[in-house]
Amino acid sequence: MSWWNDLWKDLYWTLLKAKTRPSTEPIGITTELGSMYSVEDERMADVKGLLEACRAAIEKYPPKKNKAGEVVETYCNWALADIADHCGCKEIRGKTANQIQAFALTHPEIFRQDTGDRAALHANRGGFAFASQVGEHHGHVATVAPMEMEQSGSWAKKVPVLANIGKENGLMRASKCFKTEPLYFLWGETA
Repeated sequence: MSWWNDLWKDLYWTLLKAKTRPSTEPIGITTELGSMYSVEDERMADVKGLLEACRAAIEKYPPKKNKAGEVVETYCNWALADIADHCGCKEIRGKTANQIQAFALTHPEIFRQDTGDRAALHANRGGFAFASQVGEHHGHVATVAPMEMEQSGSWAKKVPVLANIGKENGLMRASKCFKTEPLYFLWGETA
């Protein structure tokens, strides 16, 4: 019966610690379990993997240029689909930027439209979020990178950093990727 008493004692102290945990500690299971696994470690791995997927897409999809050096084709939708696939989101593959936004708007059970602040917070927790804007012929989409928001001089506020694949590829402020504020969509667990 001593193992039973030890189990209850461990549970009691675990619950007591949870109630008295300082607010500066990360939310989630941070104590090591028998497998050396913690929710916080998994979240950090998701963030690192998301950032690596963003950087890989930036390298994989340079803009296509003609002989004069002018950009004639970009691959923002392909890059977004690759990053989405990495995160487990399969609904984007095979769609243009305009179609991606239309799909997200008409499927709120899959994608939640939200603010840039919330999209950045979601990405910084390892979640997949993207910015989108339709265009007459071609729209534009870009993944919200898991990075701190940066001040935009042109929009006079902090904005998410995006993994932009377009005429210029890189990790850059949303205000550099879009002329006006885009729509933001979050996929997956957003609570």
